[in-house]
Amino acid sequence: MRSVAVIDVLGGKGGIPSNLVVEIRSQSKQGVTKPRWQARWILPSSFLPPLKPGEKRHQHTRRTTGLEATDENLRDACKIAKNLYEEELRIAAQAPTGTISKKKVILETYWKKYISDLDEKVRSGKRKIKNPNKYLNDKKTIWQKKDGTGVGDQLFAKKDIREIGTRDGDRYQELLLDKGFSAKHIANHKTLLTVLVELAAKDYPEIPRITYSQLRDAPRGNPKEEYFFTRREWENLCGTIANESQDYARRRLSHAEYMALPFGWQRNNIRNWVDFYHLCRLMQYCHLRTQDLSEIKGSDFRIHDDGKGGNVLTITVREPKKNAPSQPIHCMSDDAVRLWERIRQRMKSERDYVLFNHLKDDQRRENKCKFNTLKTYLLEVALEKAGLAKVNAYGKSADITSMRHTGFMLELADQKSRGMIKDSTDLIRFAENGLTSKKMVEEVYLSHIDRFEFSAEAVRRSKQSPNEMLLVKRVGDAFT
Repeated sequence: MRSVAVIDVLGGKGGIPSNLVVEIRSQSKQGVTKPRWQARWILPSSFLPPLKPGEKRHQHTRRTTGLEATDENLRDACKIAKNLYEEELRIAAQAPTGTISKKKVILETYWKKYISDLDEKVRSGKRKIKNPNKYLNDKKTIWQKKDGTGVGDQLFAKKDIREIGTRDGDRYQELLLDKGFSAKHIANHKTLLTVLVELAAKDYPEIPRITYSQLRDAPRGNPKEEYFFTRREWENLCGTIANESQDYARRRLSHAEYMALPFGWQRNNIRNWVDFYHLCRLMQYCHLRTQDLSEIKGSDFRIHDDGKGGNVLTITVREPKKNAPSQPIHCMSDDAVRLWERIRQRMKSERDYVLFNHLKDDQRRENKCKFNTLKTYLLEVALEKAGLAKVNAYGKSADITSMRHTGFMLELADQKSRGMIKDSTDLIRFAENGLTSKKMVEEVYLSHIDRFEFSAEAVRRSKQSPNEMLLVKRVGDAFT
């Protein structure tokens, strides 16, 4: 370690004190030497209040780093030290005699530093993220939200960071619980707040640690509030979409015939409606998640023998997390097999995307990418033409996830009626195959099956055994 006086580097003009120095420290880690410059300065004693009994005065310290201890980097470090010294001197000069004013530092200062450093790591590849824009946008959403639940929206984020109390974390956690946030989402907000406070504590060691009481998971909202389609509503919606495609969505098209369909810059065209019809049926028969729709390709689909003289369609979907294993979804319905055969016939190659293949990779993987805006637009148009409500009585909007919910309930009741689900073990198998949980199936899907039209036998048995699942009446066996 060596020290360099700022006055020696920048010259004696400007009233630079001789005790303002820059220390060059080299820290070795894993064989890599990274110089670190530490600028230290002490305010003139005439501007400082007298020491109280037992009080110790800490030097004002700032740090700046560079890749190499070059003359240019050293000069830059000295300029930073000089500017910080002059700023502190101006603040002290404006305070009453014998006192020093305290510059207000808010949490947003460290948020900007945090998100800037994170952005640089993501863009440079130091942190491997599959969807960089979505990852950064999610972080920004945690910081500030329209409903006022973001970290940056709270009162403690507006006051001086040295005045943050140990109980601010508990009060914030209670707010999120009252808003119905799950434990997982609350943990994301807690993590950001903790990281920012730890960053600030490096400059202001007197900041207390944020404490939290034991986190309780927020109660799940009433399942009946979710938007679901009844069978009649669902068939009405799919029929409307098929009509918009001029019924090409229900035909077996070759790739040449598919590419010859009307297609242009307007989203409301026949080829898009064909793809959207197939999207709806895939959600019904295969229970894909919304995140899977933009990623699935022909190579992810496979038809194989079920060992009972029939065929089963298996789809391999990938988890968004890095290095997470792929997950197979087994579609037990014959309709799923016939649907895939129809889709595969219109595709040119197995390497193509199954849905809206004209959209490139960078148009499929962000929150507001063209893929997401296109399917949302087509759903809104279809709902309007079918005469279906876009929002239910509880204020929940119809979206692509509503299709997954509806598909789960139709398949669940259908498998029960065919004797494929007999006990809790079969229910667990059903849930795991759809990449959900037994609790989700019981609390959400089973609670809604009674909204569908069902057979007289199911009604009679449900009255005798209230806990037994109600069965959905199958509307014909023909695949359309």
